[in-house]
Amino acid sequence: MRGPRSRRHHRGRWRVLARVERFAEPALLLLLREHPAHGYDLLERLPELTGEARIEMGNLYRLLRGLEEEGLVSSEWDDSSPGPAKRRYAITPAGEQLLGHWAEGVALTTLGLCVTAGTLIGQVLGTRSRVRAARPEDGAGR
Repeated sequence: MRGPRSRRHHRGRWRVLARVERFAEPALLLLLREHPAHGYDLLERLPELTGEARIEMGNLYRLLRGLEEEGLVSSEWDDSSPGPAKRRYAITPAGEQLLGHWAEGVALTTLGLCVTAGTLIGQVLGTRSRVRAARPEDGAGR
């Protein structure tokens, strides 16, 4: 099975392209790194990390199933609380490793954005300063 385009496993190493639209995956892994959780708990806490509105429940469980198929997350039935049994999800060592690669990918993307933003801001503000300096002041020379 091929994983999302934001990451690939190649020659024994993860290659992570930290694209914002794929942040639900590392956010889930990060939440599970804190402690194992039920899907509903993850559903409630995920917006804290992604900054998005609540993720659709079906999408969350699809993502969790995919992560489990790849060995990045494990689950077991938890019948200790009242009501029907629920799945409790936990991060695996492979998921911990992938989370580390996500952190590297985010750091590199952030660095690239900072360089680009700095260049853009410098050019735009520099251009504005040059334009202001070339323009005669209002009322000057009249």
